Amino acid sequence: MDLQKAIEHGENIESRSALLQGSLLTGAAMLHAGLGLMHAIGNVTGGLYHELSHGLVLMRCMDAVLNFNNAKINPRPATQEDVRILVRQAFTIS
Repeated sequence: MDLQKAIEHGENIESRSALLQGSLLTGAAMLHAGLGLMHAIGNVTGGLYHELSHGLVLMRCMDAVLNFNNAKINPRPATQEDVRILVRQAFTIS
C-alpha cells in the first residue's frame, strides 16, 4: 500500500510518486465527471483553507451556486404552479 509506505518512509520516491499520480488521476476524473461549479469552488477553497471540511464549503456556497445556475437556466423565478408540476412529475409512476 503506497499510502502507508509514504507515511512511514517519506523518502520513498516510488510511493510518493504513486500517491501523486493517484491524486492527479482523481482530479482529472472529477474534472471530466461534470461535478460543476459548486465542487470547483469547494475543491479550490479546501486547498486554501485546510481547516474547513469539504462538505461545509459545499454547503456554504450552495445557495449562491444554485441562484447563479437558476438565473442562467431559468430567466424567471419559479412559481407555485411550477413547483406543483415538478412534484407531480416526480411522484408520477409510469
